[in-house]
Order: sequence, then C-alpha cells, then structure tokens
Amino acid sequence: MFGWKTRAALMILLMCLTFVNLALSAAEGTLAIDRKALSEADSLMEKGRYDEAVKLLEEKLDLPRKKEQEKPFVKKLEAAKKLQASDEAFRAGIEHYKNGNYREALEHFLKVVPDDTKNFTEARRRICRLSFLSVRKIMEEKEAAACGTPLK
Repeated sequence: MFGWKTRAALMILLMCLTFVNLALSAAEGTLAIDRKALSEADSLMEKGRYDEAVKLLEEKLDLPRKKEQEKPFVKKLEAAKKLQASDEAFRAGIEHYKNGNYREALEHFLKVVPDDTKNFTEARRRICRLSFLSVRKIMEEKEAAACGTPLK
C-alpha cells in the first residue's frame, strides 16, 4: 500500500506530533500550577490576609521559571504589597487614634487605599470623625479667643 519512504515519513511526523503534544501538556501543567497559586493569593487578599499573600507570591517567584511566567506573579505581588502597606497604615492609625494622637491617626487613615476592602470603609469613617473633631476643636479655640478665655 505505502512505500517504505512514505511509512518512514509518517512515523517521523507522528513522533514529532507526539513530542509537541507532550511539550504542550507539560507547559499547560506548569500554567495550571501557576494559576492555582495566583488564585490562592487572590483568595488570601480578599480575606485581608495580605502578609500571607505576599509570602506565598515571594515563594513562588523564587522558583525557576521563564520571564513571561513571572509577570503575573510580579504584578500580583505589587498589588499585595500595596494592600499590605495599606493595612499597616490602618493599624498604625488605630494605635494613634487610641492614644489621642489624632493628627497622626488622620495621616495614617488617609494612606488606606480603596482596594483594601478590609479597612477602607472603617478608615473613611474615622477620617470623617477626626475631621468633625478637628473642626469642633478649631471652633472652640476661636470661641475661646473671642471671649478672651484661654482653652485648656
């Protein structure tokens, strides 16, 4: 039916296709692992566990991979670090607020980013409260100055 040259050519073609299929399967497996890690980092960030997300992404970036495969990890790591800094600013703001250092608290609450779903709403609420306290204090100082009585 087919000559030996045709059979040899078909065998070589079949071997090449098998090799390409194996290479693509291996690459897809790596991408699936990467997608799982990125998804896990997303889940941690959604739960407000920014420190854990940063640690996971840094560990994944330490593994050998091609530059193209690093890009999503680098991008996600930058986002996680931004949220981590936002969370730290919020916690510092809370400490200053508790200690009565309202100006410092306000400065820290203003650093909380909208993507920080864990802290953003509460930070904005406290900014409003601090703004109200500041306006009230200024009004009391002006009133005291107008009456000639020093404020305590």
